[in-house]
Amino acid sequence: MYTVAFREEIIRKVLSTDRTDSIISISNNINVPTRTIRRWITKRRNAVLANTKLAKNDKVHAVLLTINLPFEDKSVYCRKNGIMPEELEEWELELKNILSAGAVSALEYSNIKKEKEELKKLLLAKDKELDRKDRALAEAAALLLLQKKVQSLLEEGDEKLNHD
Repeated sequence: MYTVAFREEIIRKVLSTDRTDSIISISNNINVPTRTIRRWITKRRNAVLANTKLAKNDKVHAVLLTINLPFEDKSVYCRKNGIMPEELEEWELELKNILSAGAVSALEYSNIKKEKEELKKLLLAKDKELDRKDRALAEAAALLLLQKKVQSLLEEGDEKLNHD
């Protein structure tokens, strides 16, 4: 088991912008599998993303609480929570941009739904074709095996006739 400090040091080395060693050479030098180092980095990134999402949720919460408030009430909320009114406005714009970017029209949704159904049908057809080919391949293998057996039996019969 590796200590947290050791893992953090290795992650810092690998993610360093001025490093000259590859992750493989670092892995070889410290005798830790590359896969393990990559897992450490992934866990670190996921933890950072989780903290970022939490911060974004706090921003969203603040925007939702104040979105319909008059300017004076927003200012009071900002002073109470140590937020600048400009930050709150920026968060509101950011949230609106995120929401509008993810929105799709009814027509787009309908087209996406049709495409999904077509892809399902195509996948089903491909699965059926694959099953058919699997059966044909199994049949061909069985026939080939049977052919070899018959040929072997015929050769044995010929050898018996030649010996008699």
